[in-house]
Amino acid sequence: SYLLIAGDCPEIRALEQKTETLNLSERVQFIGFTKDTNVVYSTLDLFILPSHYETFGIALLEAMYCGLPVIASNVGGVPDLVRSGFNGILVEPNNSAQLTSSILNIISDKRLRNSLGSNARISVTEKFDRDALLNKLLHYYQIRR
Repeated sequence: SYLLIAGDCPEIRALEQKTETLNLSERVQFIGFTKDTNVVYSTLDLFILPSHYETFGIALLEAMYCGLPVIASNVGGVPDLVRSGFNGILVEPNNSAQLTSSILNIISDKRLRNSLGSNARISVTEKFDRDALLNKLLHYYQIRR
């Protein structure tokens, strides 16, 4: 198993140093900010967003659209996207035991992994797909006439 950390944050250097201290440099890769997210998502088995705060979570939305099982902090707009146990897993921020347990659960249970990923894609497609949104909008205006 490998860990891929994408994005930039003030704590990134400390994470890199901790990785080196724990002799995990061969198993953890830091790729920084990337615009080519589809390539990144296609290499993943699981997407984790352990934010302390998150207004909406575009990266989370993208990962779900790619059919990835997700684990995300129960903050901001994340619960509007993730229904824990159905299309992802919500964990409390700063709860490393809960995060670790959720990761191990998904990694060890292929059926759960597939179910969460499939439901994630369906959920996002139903809510945010252009055609679905257009149909909802048209339906709304038809009832208002």
